[in-house]
Amino acid sequence: MANPIPFKLPKIAGLENYIPEYNGTIAKYKEWRDKVEEAFNIKGISKLMIFGRYSGNMDDGYIHQTKGHNGSADAANHPVAEFVVNFNKQVFAVIATKLKGTALSCYKNNRARINCWFKGDINDQADIIRTLKDPTGYPVSLNQIYNTTGWHATAVQSAFKNRFAVDATTAPPATVIQIGFREILDEQFITEKVQETYQQQFLRYKFIPNWNDENSYDKYRQKFKELRVLANYQYAAVFKSGPYTDYKLRLPSEMKERLTFQSGLGAITTEADFWQQTAAIFHSIRQNKVDLGKVQTDLKINRFLKKETLTKKFKRINNIDTTRRNDKRNDNCFNCNQPVFVEMQDHITPETVKGITNTVTTGNLTKDLYPWH
Repeated sequence: MANPIPFKLPKIAGLENYIPEYNGTIAKYKEWRDKVEEAFNIKGISKLMIFGRYSGNMDDGYIHQTKGHNGSADAANHPVAEFVVNFNKQVFAVIATKLKGTALSCYKNNRARINCWFKGDINDQADIIRTLKDPTGYPVSLNQIYNTTGWHATAVQSAFKNRFAVDATTAPPATVIQIGFREILDEQFITEKVQETYQQQFLRYKFIPNWNDENSYDKYRQKFKELRVLANYQYAAVFKSGPYTDYKLRLPSEMKERLTFQSGLGAITTEADFWQQTAAIFHSIRQNKVDLGKVQTDLKINRFLKKETLTKKFKRINNIDTTRRNDKRNDNCFNCNQPVFVEMQDHITPETVKGITNTVTTGNLTKDLYPWH
């Protein structure tokens, strides 16, 4: 009979090197939280940060077992399985060394009851998901709800080791209360005011293409997704009857026309389809512009205009602006913008009248003093 896979938890030495300090600044919370979860990935413990009972090890991988799993190790299909609550608490203790101010206070006030980073019992329940401040990356489909009978004896023993069963023979509560540290942090440091600000930015954000940049649409998509996460903006579950219209309205008209055609063919049913099809449309339109020379022409014009703006010095010859571009140049007067062929009496300005008066007066005075002139 094959031996079951031995159970061994990974080492977390060095985890602190990947976690930055955090003092409770609301504007920096999500950035810090993302780095913490990236640290879990680096150390290979991401899966174990979800509440549950696991079998396996770092070499063979970990399996999330059900509450009735026989972890007696008497057969290959009965590998030892342990709750990872105590392991999670060790990880939280490491994280706490990087916390300061209100963030550290939040940990101290909740450390006795937190038993995981992610809860594993949401199980695609829309009502619960809507209560989360930020469901991004949350494991919502694990079905680890632990709310029926059928606890195996090895689960009872593991529950006692992890301090949520009163002794080694008493089963855990019928519904094990899972308290996620991430949810507690989200509740405190993702404020409604901040989310409203990001929601306003998200709702205004549209794709303004730069046809000279082949990565223009990829940059838009990345920024779009970042803003949606920061705003915690929720759409209907069915993409075509929910976010599709909003996503489409953010595109320029030439992309929307092609998208409508593709959608009519049934090519778009999911969000992944939308991004794939619109990226292809963007590159197709851009390639057409390249083939027609429009992209390069636009680029040259933009550079010329920029250079002209920086070096342009206005010159006048016979009171006419000679530095205007050909498409804007005219023969109007530089001062009053009137055509130069206008009759003189209609074209004299107050300054001109003053100049003429001074000239005539000076001339008459000269003749009076020096009549031989």
